[in-house]
Amino acid sequence: MDPPFFTKAAYRSSLLLGRGLPALKMPAYEDRWTGGMDAYLAMLRDRLILMRELLADDGLLWVHLDWHAVHYVKVMLDQIFGPEHFINEIIWQYKSGGSSKRHFARKHDTLLLYAKTKDYRLHVGKEKSYNRGRRPYRFRGVEEFCDEMGWYTMVNQKDVWQIDMVGRTSAERTGYATQKPLVLMRRIIESSTEEGDLCADFFCGSGSLPVAAAMMGRRFLACDRSSSALNITRKRLLEEGCGFVYRQQVPKASSSQEDAAGDLPAQVQTDGNTEQRCSVSGRACFQVRRMPDGSITVQLVDYVLSGGALSAGGTTAQIKVPSQLDARRLIAYWSVDEADKAAVHRSCHVAFPSQGEKGMVMQIPAYDRCAGADRISIMTVDLLGGTSRQILSVDGSSPDCTAAF
Repeated sequence: MDPPFFTKAAYRSSLLLGRGLPALKMPAYEDRWTGGMDAYLAMLRDRLILMRELLADDGLLWVHLDWHAVHYVKVMLDQIFGPEHFINEIIWQYKSGGSSKRHFARKHDTLLLYAKTKDYRLHVGKEKSYNRGRRPYRFRGVEEFCDEMGWYTMVNQKDVWQIDMVGRTSAERTGYATQKPLVLMRRIIESSTEEGDLCADFFCGSGSLPVAAAMMGRRFLACDRSSSALNITRKRLLEEGCGFVYRQQVPKASSSQEDAAGDLPAQVQTDGNTEQRCSVSGRACFQVRRMPDGSITVQLVDYVLSGGALSAGGTTAQIKVPSQLDARRLIAYWSVDEADKAAVHRSCHVAFPSQGEKGMVMQIPAYDRCAGADRISIMTVDLLGGTSRQILSVDGSSPDCTAAF
């Protein structure tokens, strides 16, 4: 659980369009609470009670906070889980941020670790502990080792973890505000789960925990209220080749309201039987050609914005797009399903326009195609999470800009 920290700040994300291109700024989430600390704690209390009910009897809950509210939440966790089920207060220490002439540099966050029962599972790893003076102790029965820094012994991991933040130039960086490093997520997962276990992150943000879980052979559940967060999470999972089912709940509205709000029903990219409704920021234009060898070439020709701007879902903000920018770069990813199903779109082939021209064209070999299929399903997801689906004929026709249906 990595909830808002009660910072009273509004956070923004930088939408990365590719090397050498300007980043687009958009709202990520607000950490401001009408009603102050009482309202903030009430929000957390409801969710923590539900998380305790969902937690396995041998499972663990990690709550990630900082100095703003961690002391209040620690007392609340004692009330919900019982003080006897408190295990650790982990200090995550890092180098960036938190400097001021008015206080000592604030260079750590806190991870509160709780169990549901006494039968929890925790794998405490080992780490190096360097000898004083880096010289050998030569104590009887103590195994010592030496590396380029000197002599050390192996001890249980301490409750202070020194792990760098995601750097500005890191290939891991997504542009999402408050992104957490995969190294931190991997240590949490490794210490409290085993392969095949189910991990859950109910404030998933940029998706670091579900991505790390998938990479480590764990199953995962992840959710967030931010459309930007969900979009980045989906994109990262696809880039890692992870299968997943995506569901989004949107309040039902009349057809007139849908037309007024531009809220078009669309099918969601999925590995299972589900569907989505979301705002569509634009329409993608594709050209589909059947080649002499039986393969198919699908080309992303253009992306036509609604009103000349990307509209951030769930907010009133409109993201103005530089006139010199190739609008296709506003698509986070697009995928093709050869099966042309009515209810389900499966991402059999995925392309990322941020990769340049190779993200604009997709080659589908003949042996990959379903027998007798003459239409394909194309799903497009823009940088704000706007999703549209098109069914196009494989007949060499001109570019088709069919809207989502």
